[in-house]
Amino acid sequence: MKEKYIAQAATQEEAIIKGLNALGITKDEAKITVEEPGKKGFLGIGQKDAVVIVERTEEVNLVDELFNDDLELERKQPSTPKEAPKEVKKEKVTQSTNKQEIKNEQEAKVEESKMSVEELTEGRDSTEVELVEKNEKSAQMEREIDKEEEIKREDQEAIDNVRQYLKDIILQMGISDVEVYTSRVNNNVKYDVETENAGLVIGRHGKVLNGLQTLAQNHMHQLAHSKINVRVDVEKYRERRRNTVEALAERTAEKVIKTNRRVKLDPMPAHERKQIHRYLNENPKVKTHSEGREPKRYLVVEPENQ
Repeated sequence: MKEKYIAQAATQEEAIIKGLNALGITKDEAKITVEEPGKKGFLGIGQKDAVVIVERTEEVNLVDELFNDDLELERKQPSTPKEAPKEVKKEKVTQSTNKQEIKNEQEAKVEESKMSVEELTEGRDSTEVELVEKNEKSAQMEREIDKEEEIKREDQEAIDNVRQYLKDIILQMGISDVEVYTSRVNNNVKYDVETENAGLVIGRHGKVLNGLQTLAQNHMHQLAHSKINVRVDVEKYRERRRNTVEALAERTAEKVIKTNRRVKLDPMPAHERKQIHRYLNENPKVKTHSEGREPKRYLVVEPENQ
């Protein structure tokens, strides 16, 4: 009879059911350890099956086992014409006493296993107490270090996975000469795309590049343990675009001040609208606000006195 089964399936719940069926037990009769929680992935990339260990928790009760053995011996002994009732009664009392002693011993062991660190150190000298506490702190620190290392490893795997994910998407766009380089500062990750067809990757007003960044960010959220911000750039387009947007804001403000009339700008991404808001916020003669709905939401610049 199997005592343990390692199950693997697309989801954690499916793996648990598979393990329970393999052992022929219910969830209440099992100890379940999740080795790998599994991941759904995105567009089929980064998917991982869940892996669980299902163990049988049925324990043989020593008292019941002894009692069953006694019954088995009584069945195997040949019957006699007459037995002394007093002798039988004495044996039963002795057996009952022995079983009770065994049960008490088992309960005592269970209680002993539940003793806390304070109970274990009770009655010991200060050196022994300090040693127990030191060992406990050391074990706790090791567990925390292991957890941090696991988080770092998972985050790095996610960063590498997103890099390959971006490259695969650009290759599917028909651009074969492409390479993606990664740089990281704390929880900010930048992916620099290098290709001779930079214009195709950027798109009109950066729409394709913004779309790639959105896909990469969503994919990162699904894979990484930490909250990591993603930025995708091609040939320093983001920096050049920021300079262009600031120049547009400056020209628009001058026009509004000169004509004393509001000016509506073309629809642009939210981060560029925010950039103009911040840039013109320092100009006391104009004010800005957004109108419309995404993806055609646009910015309005108007005189402060209106």
